[in-house]
Amino acid sequence: MPTPELAARKRADNETGSRACQSMRFNGEVPANLYKVTKGETTSLENVNLAVTAYDLYQLIEKRQRIVDVKFDGRSELVRVSDIQRDQFGDDVQHIDLRVLDPEDRLEVSVPIVTSGRPAIQDLAGMTISNRRVGLITKPREIPEHIGLDLSKLSYGDVVTAGQLEIPAGSSIADAELVIVTIAAKKGAKKAEAEAEEGEAE
Repeated sequence: MPTPELAARKRADNETGSRACQSMRFNGEVPANLYKVTKGETTSLENVNLAVTAYDLYQLIEKRQRIVDVKFDGRSELVRVSDIQRDQFGDDVQHIDLRVLDPEDRLEVSVPIVTSGRPAIQDLAGMTISNRRVGLITKPREIPEHIGLDLSKLSYGDVVTAGQLEIPAGSSIADAELVIVTIAAKKGAKKAEAEAEEGEAE
């Protein structure tokens, strides 16, 4: 999946105070800080004061996209949107941090699960989908848009865990035992099993 882009502008020196930031929010912008760690003989930290358009940011947040290419001053940095600060009502975003990533580093992200097909059962009430997202460990530019799960292969008594999902090569599941889908046993099967156990006991 292509990495989403987020346009930004570098803030002027007089746009760092609380009043200036409040004015930016009034005009449809959200203050942001970009942090980039450069390792070499010595480790240095770059901190850039940015501003992003609130509408563009909300679109990313709504789609739960946290890994983006932020573009400003002719630069493009692969970042993770972190530390999203909201107002006291939890509605408007007041400030965000953008932390520059190494494209080769693996990180854990939450990926939606998209189901297709119908299991081989009569009543869908017997199917429980416990989780619609799964933690995936992968490189920032290799994050899939979603992970597919074909329900048509399932029947009574089946349980699907995260470790059974088909994921991109080079990626791994954060919690392989996480239950995704459960299909209840067929009615009468439990009764027959219980009767069989009673017979063995006798």
